[in-house]
Amino acid sequence: MKSVMSDKSQAYFWAEKRQDNERKANEDINSGRMETFDSAQELFKDLG
Repeated sequence: MKSVMSDKSQAYFWAEKRQDNERKANEDINSGRMETFDSAQELFKDLG
């Protein structure tokens, strides 16, 4: 059964590719493949 979206401004979020990327991001977060930074400056320093 296909759903019907009433708010077209949300179409991008519910697109299959976007949802696939969201699932991948959640897998990374849940398995600890991420870092957090206390400031943008720390992030930029880490990026080199």
